[in-house]
Amino acid sequence: MLDKTDQRFIAAADFGPAVQAIQGSLYQRGIVTQQIGPSQWSGQASEARWAMAPQATLAAYPVPGGVVVQATVGAQFETNGLIVFVLLWLFCFPAAVIVAVLAYQEWQKKQSELLFAIWSAVAALMAAPYAPWPPGPRSPG
Repeated sequence: MLDKTDQRFIAAADFGPAVQAIQGSLYQRGIVTQQIGPSQWSGQASEARWAMAPQATLAAYPVPGGVVVQATVGAQFETNGLIVFVLLWLFCFPAAVIVAVLAYQEWQKKQSELLFAIWSAVAALMAAPYAPWPPGPRSPG
């Protein structure tokens, strides 16, 4: 429900530089990623807001002409926050609704910021490959 996945094509022979740039960007935002598979990385922030800690998962897939990098940004709920929310829900329903709306709005903003940070870290690598100008000779017809 709170996860958002996005993928981009990178015109590079190797996914190493792209993944390192993304890992550096996530590290600056408090998410340390670790390799969980041959071309997959995952990490979670140590700091939570509104009882939700952001987590990110990266995957790189080689395709003809480059690499596709897939990024998923989600939230991990903290137990104490869930307990407080359930108590609010039971004893003060209007306050629980307000807290839920504020937390969701904050999460949407944070999720957009993280996805922007991920793709801005590799923006230079996503540029279109160089095409010579003027184009080569055209065939008649």
